[in-house]
Amino acid sequence: MGFIGGGLTTYFILKDQDQTGTNHSINVVATPQNKPSSFNENATDPAKSPLNNETISSIKFKENTYDFGEIEEGTIVHTAFEFVNDSKRNLVINNCLGSCGCTIPKWPKETIKPGEKGIIEVQFNTAGKKGKQLKTVTVYANTEPATTILYIKSNVYTK
Repeated sequence: MGFIGGGLTTYFILKDQDQTGTNHSINVVATPQNKPSSFNENATDPAKSPLNNETISSIKFKENTYDFGEIEEGTIVHTAFEFVNDSKRNLVINNCLGSCGCTIPKWPKETIKPGEKGIIEVQFNTAGKKGKQLKTVTVYANTEPATTILYIKSNVYTK
């Protein structure tokens, strides 16, 4: 956190780092009337501003679970989760995280406009896995709630 003082107005610069290692700054201005206001580096794109309640979007998945069924150990399989932005606000997917290193998601980095569709691709590597598997992909977006969980299932058998 930084502090810049001068005259009757005080500026605070808050630094944060998300899970991908990207740094974000949030600037807070305290006025003489003690009415703080805030702005950040994405102030021109309200869909990316965490401070604006009007930026809350909605994501609706066609399905949130995919079952690969029986898979031979050592196989790498893929699936895609289709979704739509079913709100009147822009949708921004900030991050997607697999529950372990064997589950790797790939998501759209661009803003998804209202009514537009997209996909989150998921790769699952069965090397070293045996038996019933349940893995998750956590989707972080400007939605309420801020996270959505996707599931992949399989039964991995040895050769």
